[in-house]
Amino acid sequence: GNDRPTRPAQLAKTHQQTLDHWPGARPPAEPVAPPEGGWLVVDLFASVGGVSAAAAAEGHTVVLAVEMEQWRLDVHKENHPNARHECLKLGPGSDERVEALIRELVPADQWYRLWIHASPPCTCQSGIRNVGKRRNHSNFAELDADQRNNHDLVRWTLALIERLDPPQWSLEEVDDSKTSGTGFVKDSGVRGALQSVKRRKRELVDYDVFEMVCFGVPQERQRLIAGNIPRRARDRCLGAGKRRLGDGYSRWRQNHSGH
Repeated sequence: GNDRPTRPAQLAKTHQQTLDHWPGARPPAEPVAPPEGGWLVVDLFASVGGVSAAAAAEGHTVVLAVEMEQWRLDVHKENHPNARHECLKLGPGSDERVEALIRELVPADQWYRLWIHASPPCTCQSGIRNVGKRRNHSNFAELDADQRNNHDLVRWTLALIERLDPPQWSLEEVDDSKTSGTGFVKDSGVRGALQSVKRRKRELVDYDVFEMVCFGVPQERQRLIAGNIPRRARDRCLGAGKRRLGDGYSRWRQNHSGH
């Protein structure tokens, strides 16, 4: 838009935002209060811990980080020594282990404080891979295969969210709706997976695409952010007239008052 920061002067004025500010390009006038004691954050596909760092900076507690590469977990552990670190390849077959870890670290009487965040790998879905390459069947068929594999991880993540029904969750991905290769069915991509869940449980999920430069990220790139971030934060960030994300925390407390 016309109010998007431009280099160098305006961009220099941007500052790094954190987890609570993801719903929109402007922070809310008044922050939405988290549960007493803060969120207990589970960081899936954690890498070195970007989201964990943001959560900790906001006063929340990172209780679990799961990543398949040990060196990334080692970096994460340096910054979050009190969190549980699990070197595990997430996806089909890891469900029982992941759920057991979450339930171990977030007991029933604290379940209302659970925030699950997931950042499934996105590099294989980015159209940047084909920049400078010939638009032939071989190049785009390779991208299609990688995208399908990564979409499986997105669907696995959403299935986990549906089963656990946490009071709060979020997901970061690339918007791959314009990066498919030859013969790719776009509705089966990231947006398609999210929309499929939304059709069944509208109150559980909403999503939008954001310009991350507006959040202090030193790159001009877009990210698709999904979750059930409280609608009050959505309203304050983006203003009236925008689609609202479900108030996951309040909904969960109403449906699970016996916890």
